[in-house]
Amino acid sequence: MEYVNENGHHPEAPVQRPRGHNPQNRRACVSFQSNVPERVALAYPDGVLKDGMYGPRVRYTLMDGRLMWLDPDVAARIHTMGIPPRREFWIVKRKPAERGQKIRWDIYLEDPTPLAGESPLERDLRLSLHEIERKRSIPNAGSGPVPAPRPSAPVAAPVCSPPSPGVQEVALSLVSKKQPAWAQTLVGQTNQLVDAFAECMLHAAQHGLTIKPEDVRTLLVTAFINLSQRGRTTA
Repeated sequence: MEYVNENGHHPEAPVQRPRGHNPQNRRACVSFQSNVPERVALAYPDGVLKDGMYGPRVRYTLMDGRLMWLDPDVAARIHTMGIPPRREFWIVKRKPAERGQKIRWDIYLEDPTPLAGESPLERDLRLSLHEIERKRSIPNAGSGPVPAPRPSAPVAAPVCSPPSPGVQEVALSLVSKKQPAWAQTLVGQTNQLVDAFAECMLHAAQHGLTIKPEDVRTLLVTAFINLSQRGRTTA
């Protein structure tokens, strides 16, 4: 008696596969893990736009043979950065801190892994400075004479309308009202912090868009807290 399994096939008989089925034809895809840098290198300068179940995606072919699927806005950033084929770079999928927030994708031209004893903010500032040096080292494409700018028409200064009587009365009453000592101290320190933040933003503007206002604010708040704690311990 010959044994036949539940599918009607002999145990030693070859299983019939659908035509065109070949497991080796399946190419591995990049699986991004949250907050883990993924090192990639493009095989071609541009990706291919595809429509899928989750909307339009851009498919890239990598140098190691894998496929990488990204949202169109992330692919546009790669194109804007001008990353050429074979150039290694890193992509980090940032997990949102709260529910309802969108996933943030960060792209780095250097390994974003923090150094020993380095905070993420210090890491971002270090990479930003390296990016500034890299852009400065690239010579300008146009070495010829720069044409003189055309004179522009004079722009009229904006005319500020005076505040309404109600707002002016409230402002005068607040100024004339004597505030307690703690409130005066709070207002004075806040105004000084605003002035310090404005001065820091002017200095950060020299580095272009590589340093974000959020980074400047974080540095300023951290420095202010350290100064406050230092003054408390010395008091």
